[in-house]
Amino acid sequence: MVMAWAAVRWAATWPSCRNWLVSPRPIRPMARHPTAVSFDSRRCRATSRGTSTAISGLPSLQNSKSTAGLALPCRGWGSAYSDAMTPSAIGPARLRRSLARITNMRMHDPLAALAELHRLHDAGGEGVETALLESSLLLDLGCGTFAAAVADRAICRYGASIDLELLRLRGHMAAFASKQAIPIVKDLLGRPGLSPHVRHELAKAAHELGLFALAEAEYARLLGQNGGEVATYVNMGHINQKLGRMDAAEACFRGALALQPYSGHGIRLLAYVRKHRDADDIVSRVKAALPHLPLDSEDAAAAYFAMGKVLEDSEDYPQAFEAFSAGNRIMRSLAPYTHAASEAAFALTRRYFDHRPLAISTPVRNPEPLFIVGLPRTGSTLLDRMLGCHPDVATMGELGNFKEAMKVVTGYAGGAGFHAHFYAQPDRPVDIHAIGDLYRANAAPDGFAGKWFTDKYHMNFLDLGLIAEALPNAKFIHTVRDPLDTVFANFKQMFSLGFHHFSYDLEECARYYLCYRKLMDDWCERLPDRILNVHYADLVRDPAGTLRQVKAFLGLSWQDACLAPERNATPVDTASLAQVRQPIYTTALGHAQRYGAALDPARTVLGCP
Repeated sequence: MVMAWAAVRWAATWPSCRNWLVSPRPIRPMARHPTAVSFDSRRCRATSRGTSTAISGLPSLQNSKSTAGLALPCRGWGSAYSDAMTPSAIGPARLRRSLARITNMRMHDPLAALAELHRLHDAGGEGVETALLESSLLLDLGCGTFAAAVADRAICRYGASIDLELLRLRGHMAAFASKQAIPIVKDLLGRPGLSPHVRHELAKAAHELGLFALAEAEYARLLGQNGGEVATYVNMGHINQKLGRMDAAEACFRGALALQPYSGHGIRLLAYVRKHRDADDIVSRVKAALPHLPLDSEDAAAAYFAMGKVLEDSEDYPQAFEAFSAGNRIMRSLAPYTHAASEAAFALTRRYFDHRPLAISTPVRNPEPLFIVGLPRTGSTLLDRMLGCHPDVATMGELGNFKEAMKVVTGYAGGAGFHAHFYAQPDRPVDIHAIGDLYRANAAPDGFAGKWFTDKYHMNFLDLGLIAEALPNAKFIHTVRDPLDTVFANFKQMFSLGFHHFSYDLEECARYYLCYRKLMDDWCERLPDRILNVHYADLVRDPAGTLRQVKAFLGLSWQDACLAPERNATPVDTASLAQVRQPIYTTALGHAQRYGAALDPARTVLGCP
């Protein structure tokens, strides 16, 4: 789902779409705050079935002292409110002024705004508007489960409103809680009288939840009402891509560009929908669009990535590299990155487990999770789709549920970056098994009796040790690719802002690669029986032999169908969604060598020829 959210986020940059899309993944400015806070679940105990299922029964949520021992966000923040203030002191006019001031704080310091709002709440400033703002702030801070719980409590207390119901939905979506989000989307889309704005957001949510027929029907209805909207064409194109209908996807993207011809994001979508032997159409579109785009914008970067892609397709590698580099320079200016911070985070993770034994296995509960980890562009999607052809494997895509479970069980409600907040406190008591139970509750497929379900969110490698302890029967497949091919494949892939910032510079990407391999080597040493390294070169050169090793590792029977992943009709939502519809191929091996000396900065860091 991480890639799914990123796939539609760009549409909000199109002028005609800004009022139609609500950003599904708000910017989370947590790193600027020196401390983190824990969440008092008693403040927003959920009462509806959906949210209470997500967080009930966890000891660390029933007793705030057992979560992290940290100050609650409504205490000790130097509020301008007087300690002597009583509930009767806040009338409607003063409440409105207070909420307006806190809303202004939200723009530059959402954590302080949340603390101030809790102070206002304790002083008697309760109501629907307070709940709406609190839920929105928690979304800003990356706390989707708690945002949904706040909206849920308000619905139960004050009655349902479309604003509260949408916030509850956004919270569940941000928390990757599809089991809670799906019934909400279905219910709301069945209601008459909703505005086109709301219906578009609901259609987009249905799309991201895999309810493609429902989403397509709603998009078609919206197109019929409005005569064509850019975001609607784009989202219909994404659905067609995921379902392998590339001609229909291309038609949708061309429809969007007919309305907004100078969108770099739109041109990029058109460039990536298929291979272009002739680059002229896309290159001319980019050259026409660039004078109309801010040169330091994500839209301009997308235009350069589009140009790089089609120039590479036509084998003009020097010009392709120049275009990819131009796009990456813009993205780096928009997303500053410090390698030292990544290096410190990796070291912090290793130290956390230096004196921490990992749990032994427990009785098997089918299906068990299989985590496919590694860097992007290393063959994980190919392997996942091969396994998905086996009747005992359910493929679930890229899930973010484990990190969300960590946040919920520890009561995290924003502040300093969560990774440092968690791993810097190795002696803090944490209910590890509650994290595993919550992950399973939200991630495991309902009604599936097979042996394994896959989670191929690449960045789970950062939490692999904790995952192994929280889910003692989980196994891990680490997809590995040639170092230079891996680095360059990430460099020429435009990730959305907020993801993989290391990829925007060749040397930084190479240094990140070395740090990641060092951490993975450590996990392999600690958990030799639970991690299998699968090399991309082996997988494409000898798919049968490699797959037999995988099947033995997982205790699965042999299935010939797994050798034809292109016949897997399930939707796919990754950066390689066009390639995975093809039979297994070897042409990507050694791909970076075609760029010659241009990649020498990465070669020097990696120490490879």
